Amino acid sequence: MRLQHHAAPNRYSLGIQWQSDSNPDIRLEFNGKVIQTDESHIAEAIDVATHEIAGRGKEISHSPLTLVVRKKGVPDLTMMDLPGISRVPVHGQPKDIYEQISSIIMEYISPKESIIGYC
Repeated sequence: MRLQHHAAPNRYSLGIQWQSDSNPDIRLEFNGKVIQTDESHIAEAIDVATHEIAGRGKEISHSPLTLVVRKKGVPDLTMMDLPGISRVPVHGQPKDIYEQISSIIMEYISPKESIIGYC
């Protein structure tokens, strides 16, 4: 499976969880919901979930979105794609955008088990 860069910036934490399993399954989990999808419809499912989690504007959300990929031969691994730091709110963003994003990031990078990569 190949995940392509999504043009819109994250407004939430996106987790990608790979699990080796002989019964293939791809789904999104968020806010207690599960949406089944397939490789060709992942981007569309993420867009629908994004609007439900963070709205259609420029708001951000502390609710994570997790893409679970169960497929034979993939490693058991979880990666998180966190929102980028924004110090100055743009039109439609909350005035405390920096504090909100910082809080989300610290939640994931504070545990000693975390391995941090960036690009």
